[in-house]
Amino acid sequence: MAKQKGRLFLVKLESATTAGTFNAFCGLTQKSLKVNSERIDATTPNCADPGGVLWRETLDGVKSVSVSGSGKLTDEASESDLWDLAMQPDAKAKFEIVIPAVGTFAGTFTVDVELSGDGTVDFDISMESDGPVTFVKAA
Repeated sequence: MAKQKGRLFLVKLESATTAGTFNAFCGLTQKSLKVNSERIDATTPNCADPGGVLWRETLDGVKSVSVSGSGKLTDEASESDLWDLAMQPDAKAKFEIVIPAVGTFAGTFTVDVELSGDGTVDFDISMESDGPVTFVKAA
């Protein structure tokens, strides 16, 4: 895979007013995505030789996707939707995460937002998947 421009890594929130329309957070300057596949340890001793060597056995466990980012407040429509979302009792919404030359992750995520400022207003966002996340590989 060739090097890609990080600014093409997009975090998009579904519009609060137009379902199915996703708006990117233009002010995000740092972004990361983590796909987790926790395993469940199902190791049991061999009944015929309980004192023998134990070989680890695992089962499918919990899959999750985490996304985080930080940047400058730019007063875009997506940021207004984010603040509205963050204040809801159940702060979750549909997002798309587009990673150049990799693909697009889409699903419902819960959201935490933090604001800070010294000269300009900065924000940090962290998101955890809340249900299945689909992945469409880039062509």
